[in-house]
Amino acid sequence: MPPEQSVPYIPVLSMNGWTDNRVHYSEGTESKRLMIERWNMKLVSAYEGRGFQSEIYVGENSERLEYYTHNFETSYLYGLGHCFPNLVFGRNAHSCYGYNEISWGYLVIDFFKRTAKKDF
Repeated sequence: MPPEQSVPYIPVLSMNGWTDNRVHYSEGTESKRLMIERWNMKLVSAYEGRGFQSEIYVGENSERLEYYTHNFETSYLYGLGHCFPNLVFGRNAHSCYGYNEISWGYLVIDFFKRTAKKDF
């Protein structure tokens, strides 16, 4: 039997729409709860903006979870709250309607810049 290998830690960025009709909000919050519990994470930052909330959790070994929820929407056929908030005018089927205070694209790029593995 091969020696036990440790599972590499991967920082997690997640977003859930409050009215998502593709991935129910409760599924996202349950995933968040399990990560917090299993990684023994503590809330280090929380913010509430216009139509969204963010929470950042950090574990004992620097595990990181950044969890966003929002009430932005697109059409019911495309998932209602199953959409990407953005700051720019213009949209596609995956964009939330209107101007949103946060941009999923910006959050993703910023997250990967801050959490990228630097020792390779």
